[in-house]
Amino acid sequence: MAASTDESETKTEAPAAEVKEETPKTSVVVEEKSEVTPSASSTSIEEVVDTDKSSDSSSDDTESDKSEDEEETGEEEKSTSKAKTVILSFLGGLVIGGLITGGIFYFNQSTKDDLAEASPTPSASETPTATEEPTDETDLSEFAVQVLNGSGTSGEAGAVGILLEAEGFEETEVGNASSSDYEDTEVATKEDVSSDVFDTIEDALEDYSVVEGDALEDDDDYDIIVTVGQKN
Repeated sequence: MAASTDESETKTEAPAAEVKEETPKTSVVVEEKSEVTPSASSTSIEEVVDTDKSSDSSSDDTESDKSEDEEETGEEEKSTSKAKTVILSFLGGLVIGGLITGGIFYFNQSTKDDLAEASPTPSASETPTATEEPTDETDLSEFAVQVLNGSGTSGEAGAVGILLEAEGFEETEVGNASSSDYEDTEVATKEDVSSDVFDTIEDALEDYSVVEGDALEDDDDYDIIVTVGQKN
């Protein structure tokens, strides 16, 4: 009986020994699991750190790009401002130059006008002539007169001759002018014929536009030559 008891105890104790041997295995597995967990957590932390670094890097790049854009914008504004300044300076110079030129022109013109008023030109009446002064003793019959028809109307020279003879002229000869398109009646005299003789002829030919012609030469056959033009 004692032997059987011992065997039973031996049998009873054997499984206990087996249980003791399996227990370490379980602890090993736990330790392995515990070792794997820190590795995974460390990997996730590194990924987070890398993500933060990449976000910080992209933020730095964005700020750098913004600063470069701001610098370029500032340079463009400076160049535009310089161009505007140059254009305004050029326009201002043109305006000032125009004002100066206008002032000089106005000053010169005013000076010329003042000088013209201060020194008036002599009139034609003040110019001395070589003709004799009119006298009451002038004898019209002494002058040799020729009357030429330049009006293109037949008989005009004879009609003018009659008018002159009525004033006192005696020696009058009638002929035709080289041209028949005279509008005015020209009276040419020698230099020694007084001006009152011209006035007498002008008064006698009141229906004609009488003007003075060129002076005759001293050796001319006639003292007075009247070229008749058209009537008024």
